[in-house]
Amino acid sequence: MDSSRELEQPHSSSERLNPPSALSSDRLSLPSPIRIAYGVLAATFTGMFLGLSHGSKSAAMRFRAENAHRFPTTQKGWYLYHKSKNYHSMLGGIKDGLKMGGKLSFLASCFFFAEVAVDVARGGNKDFASTTIAGSTVAGGFSAWNRFPLATTARTIKLGLYGGLIFGLGQDLVTYAKGGRLRYIDYVLGKSHDTHQQASTNG
Repeated sequence: MDSSRELEQPHSSSERLNPPSALSSDRLSLPSPIRIAYGVLAATFTGMFLGLSHGSKSAAMRFRAENAHRFPTTQKGWYLYHKSKNYHSMLGGIKDGLKMGGKLSFLASCFFFAEVAVDVARGGNKDFASTTIAGSTVAGGFSAWNRFPLATTARTIKLGLYGGLIFGLGQDLVTYAKGGRLRYIDYVLGKSHDTHQQASTNG
């Protein structure tokens, strides 16, 4: 009977709140390869959209400036002028869209793989801290590659740090809302539960 009571006795709060398997929850409740693929794809399309918008406007303005001294004087001339301007605008937009999409795709890949690397270095702990470190690391690498001045490098790293922090907390929020487990939340809840249990025992 005594042994059965010991088996039925609940484990400590830290064991209940921190089961080993629960702490391996993936971010957004998605396997890392799928999450990374979605993230890189989203970055690529975002870059293509931004590049297309900026490139088409820049190409149209450049075409207008290059032909400012020879505006057409006939209706047919204006038709050909606008047709040619639209062609140059579309071509410039596609070029800039592909270029910007490729850049953001590469940066997003570096960011997500850095995030995973930091997760592994931290013993598989997946939370906003890894995302923040990855954001600032990639921002620092981007600054070094472009040889930014020291002041610009500091601003870029700070932007990467804040961006990683916000994005990481957002991922944690979605993960927790979907039933995932986060070690720092389990730790806080475990401490709170232990404190409440101790107060009840003393009372």
